[in-house]
Amino acid sequence: MVSAILVFWSYIWLRKRCNNIVFVVHLFFS
Repeated sequence: MVSAILVFWSYIWLRKRCNNIVFVVHLFFS
């Protein structure tokens, strides 16, 4: 359970840090 929370917050942090990259990748693979 704790690991799932850590993964979730890591995902949020990465989206904030690399928002533009994530957005482009999301569009590319959608």
